[in-house]
Amino acid sequence: EELYRHYLELPKDEFIKRFNKSLYDYIGVKLKEAKDNNVPDEDNIWMQPNAAFVEWFQEQDIDIDSTESLIICSNIPDESVEKEDSSDALWAIADDMRTRKDDGEFDTYRDAYRWAEKNMTYKGNPIKAYQLERAYHKAKSEARVG
Repeated sequence: EELYRHYLELPKDEFIKRFNKSLYDYIGVKLKEAKDNNVPDEDNIWMQPNAAFVEWFQEQDIDIDSTESLIICSNIPDESVEKEDSSDALWAIADDMRTRKDDGEFDTYRDAYRWAEKNMTYKGNPIKAYQLERAYHKAKSEARVG
């Protein structure tokens, strides 16, 4: 749905450029994950797609770094964001995010959890939206939250 909205709103060339940037960003995350897991470059299945996108951007004379993605992928690290660290239990963080959604700050609980994923850490560790969702529902079943 989100992609289709962009497709309708943007000029064709802009949509294609930004769509390709979104794919390039995703491939970059997968490339880094493989490298972090000690996969040698010659065995890394993400090397060829990464090179192909770099080549496409160069052929189009488009600066990759200044091109905005269509979709902000929650698992793409944003080094420029200073994350708030919390020592609260994950269910308590989830409950706080749900309150912010209920107050109109987010459209859905998942949007609130994704915001926390991008902007918060838990005891210095990354938070995943699905962790918050699970922690909240577990706490609810244990009657910790209403």
